[in-house]
Amino acid sequence: MNPRTKFGVCLPVFDGATVTSGAPDANTVRSVAVEAENLGYDSLWVPDHLMLGRGDSIFECWTTLSTLATATNRIRFGPLVLSYSHRSPSVLAKMAATLDYISGGRLIMGYGAGWYEREQLAYGLPWEPSPYKRIEMMREAIKLALVMWQGEQASFNGKYYSVAKAVCKPKPVQQPHPPIWIGGTGEKYLLRAVAELADGWNVPAMAPSEYTRKLSVIKDHCNSLGRDYNSIEKSMETRVMIIEKESEAEQVIRWFEAFKAMFGRPDPLKPNASTLEEAKVTYIIGTVGECEDRIREYIKAGVQHFTIYPLDLPSTRTLTVLSREIIPKL
Repeated sequence: MNPRTKFGVCLPVFDGATVTSGAPDANTVRSVAVEAENLGYDSLWVPDHLMLGRGDSIFECWTTLSTLATATNRIRFGPLVLSYSHRSPSVLAKMAATLDYISGGRLIMGYGAGWYEREQLAYGLPWEPSPYKRIEMMREAIKLALVMWQGEQASFNGKYYSVAKAVCKPKPVQQPHPPIWIGGTGEKYLLRAVAELADGWNVPAMAPSEYTRKLSVIKDHCNSLGRDYNSIEKSMETRVMIIEKESEAEQVIRWFEAFKAMFGRPDPLKPNASTLEEAKVTYIIGTVGECEDRIREYIKAGVQHFTIYPLDLPSTRTLTVLSREIIPKL
């Protein structure tokens, strides 16, 4: 693979993650992870939700990530992305240090500000309606983690969180800390947090021109903060499927319609298309040649790390064709 462009695989951990998937299956998740590693992919990703998909059936994120540490040997992995409010930030920092340690330094820490109010309330977790305040709490959670991962004892007294002489040993293998990715699109506050704190940025699929525009916002924030823009890895989460026959195209459109129904309302950040042509505008779906052209468009737009949901899993056809016929030519 071209080292300048990386490819990661989002695992099918919820019901309806792919065009054929049903309830999440542990053997399928493990086999896809192992096959992705064997095919040379760079990373594995799991969403952090407690309720998602058809019937709200989904594996818990951190438990799943922990199994990847022993199921694989080389490939990196992480949450895409953690909701700061699902776990105590200080305990999460300890969990991350342990997982990075036992995996030999392969964890990527993805953080997000959260968005799913229904999920929070259903689990008795606090819901903060202000996006600005959620981003501020996420920022503070990240800063607390950075303190926890360094030094013999950690003390931190923030507006929302604090620790007093907390010991976080063993330390992460990766020093000074595991890479921190922040996911999201908000330009005024979220992307500024990316410029301030992140080693990587991830965003849901969007048109190449919009992706480039978002990067210009990050660059402006970096300039105002004195941050090296080039030190941030630019990523995008998208749906991918190599289509060989018309029936597969119909299957993809049925999946998009079903996915929209899972949320009960349209959302610009969730998979959305009514025709195959609409799907091709935002996602990487089509023949081998069409998918190669789309990937090149996104690389030109600035994507450095594709985090993909292959829509035909548990079949590994798209994963295999992408790794053997497209990626080597990029």
